[in-house]
Amino acid sequence: VMLGGEWHGLVIGEEEHQGRDVGLGGGYATLGVGYAVDLSPRLRDYPRLGVGAGGLALWIVRQDDTVGFHEVLAPPRPLPGRQPVLSHDGVVVDLGAGAELWPGGRGLGPLIGLRFGYLAAAFGSDSDWQLYEYTASGGPSGTMAGPYVRLVVGGGRRR
Repeated sequence: VMLGGEWHGLVIGEEEHQGRDVGLGGGYATLGVGYAVDLSPRLRDYPRLGVGAGGLALWIVRQDDTVGFHEVLAPPRPLPGRQPVLSHDGVVVDLGAGAELWPGGRGLGPLIGLRFGYLAAAFGSDSDWQLYEYTASGGPSGTMAGPYVRLVVGGGRRR
């Protein structure tokens, strides 16, 4: 039985748009359980199920500190130094499988592997985002859910 945790970050980038810097990023973390099957002293494969939380964030930063009087009165009251961040988050489930190779055989040492699966996110189907204490409805239904393939490079210990 394999137990472990994973966290992944995603920074799509930051661009200038109409006097503001706009960026999009996110990430997720899962606690997972798997069951390893030894195919040889150097090779194992395993199914894995992970459950955790994840989210996306869209940030908009003014390029100057000047705020118009009408902007101070309008919700959500943008203030200098207060960065508007729209967030979209919730539960994620990671269902996948992997295979790992220990070039040195048994014991402690380097490993290389391949993992594939599907990440499901509960927050991808609606268009409501959070902005401070407000709900911003009618936005894009963005999510990081979908299939993945990962190259695993690291170290480990075999029993």
